[in-house]
Amino acid sequence: MKTYVLIQTQSQAVEARLTEEIAALPGVHRVVQVEGPFDVVAEVEGHDESTLVALPQITGVDGVLRAIPLHVVGDDREADRSWGELEGTSRSA
Repeated sequence: MKTYVLIQTQSQAVEARLTEEIAALPGVHRVVQVEGPFDVVAEVEGHDESTLVALPQITGVDGVLRAIPLHVVGDDREADRSWGELEGTSRSA
C-alpha cells in the first residue's frame, strides 16, 4: 500500500533543493511539485513503519511548513480500473 504526503512549504516557489532533499529520504519513492494549496506531493511506500519514519523526516526538511499523510485504502490499479468504468458509464448514460 502507498501513502501520499501533501506538503506545504514556506514560499510558493519550491526550490529544487527542497524536492531533492525530500526525494532522498528513506521510504520516499517519488516527489512532484504541484499547484494549489500544497506545493509538493511525496509518495511513500507503506502505511505504518515507512510513514512513521518518513513523515518526521519530511517535516524536518528546511522550508517545509506542514506535511499531511493520505493513506491509500485500496489497490491503486483497482482504483484506476474503477475510474475507467465510471467514465465509460457516464458517457453512455
